[in-house]
Amino acid sequence: MKGSPTISALMCLLIIPTAAVGLEVSSQVRLSPPEIVVLPSGRLYLRQTVEADVPAGESELALECPVAEADEQSVRLRVMEPEEGVSIAERYRRPEATGKLFWKLIATSPQHAVLQVRCCPKNVSVGVSYDARLRPAEGMLDLLARVTIQFTGYSDMHDVSARLPSGDTLVTNLTSGASTTQDLFALRDIPYCSRHVYDEKAYGKQVVHLVELAVPSRCRALGAGAVAFYSAESEAGKMLGKATMSVNRGDEPVELRVCTLPDIAVSGGMTKSEQQSVKTDVYKKLALYDLHEEYEYSFLNRGSLDIELVYRAHGEGDWRVEKSSHKCSRIDADTAEWVVPLARGRESILEYTTVQKTLTP
Repeated sequence: MKGSPTISALMCLLIIPTAAVGLEVSSQVRLSPPEIVVLPSGRLYLRQTVEADVPAGESELALECPVAEADEQSVRLRVMEPEEGVSIAERYRRPEATGKLFWKLIATSPQHAVLQVRCCPKNVSVGVSYDARLRPAEGMLDLLARVTIQFTGYSDMHDVSARLPSGDTLVTNLTSGASTTQDLFALRDIPYCSRHVYDEKAYGKQVVHLVELAVPSRCRALGAGAVAFYSAESEAGKMLGKATMSVNRGDEPVELRVCTLPDIAVSGGMTKSEQQSVKTDVYKKLALYDLHEEYEYSFLNRGSLDIELVYRAHGEGDWRVEKSSHKCSRIDADTAEWVVPLARGRESILEYTTVQKTLTP
């Protein structure tokens, strides 16, 4: 009967004096419950501590490690206690013992040792997800977080603890071939800002609904995961859209794309491009010029509400907005932003020109 690739594998830990002829267990090992640690990148590893009485001199520790269930190269062993007197000399395999890894231990005297075994399992995945419930009239949202652990091993795992990048820890039992979900926390009354944005570089030729929020530092860090958005003003249970949140350490603004807005039609683009103030070198070759470009965009609001559309344009190097039909703000060295009012059922036109100095034609 196959067992869990981690639990039953560690149950086969043996401490064997190297001088012994047979595989006689010379000490009883005691195992801690398994712990899954999730890194900010989303990768995870599983670790357990092993307590055993290590004899003086050289001894051998054997660990059964099915390659199909764990990344063999990720398996690590370290001595946690004592600080001195027990060391790991080498790790190796034996031809006659397929599926096992061996470590040679050296102890200056008989010692009670605490060892930690760590590996990257292939049969466990941990994911964090969020429900963001928007209250547009108040400019507030509630963020509900939950964690789901998927286990595809052969046997159940009990008293498994999972530690997340946010610092949250939960303890659960994992059923073979199934997943388990638990609520993590709920953050209430988080201020947010809602925007309708047109940014071809970031989102293509479509208007998107963005939500910007900043989790107060007094709360907690947030792990990476999918965010489902709902509105208190919408039908019960109707989802507005989904976004993906990266790891957030708290008190950092997060801008999430909720959904696209097909009710706002966009047309137009660059209407003119020409070189100005052309300068040549002594060989009459083009060396320097200003690139003058003109743009015109039409925005038609076919929705039922008046909105303000944020239009963003990007440039590189030495560039500036020279003329514009609407007020323009420079967000950073590469980005300019306009706010265009869009009344329902009406069309608005944005026109502007840019100048970019080009050193190489």
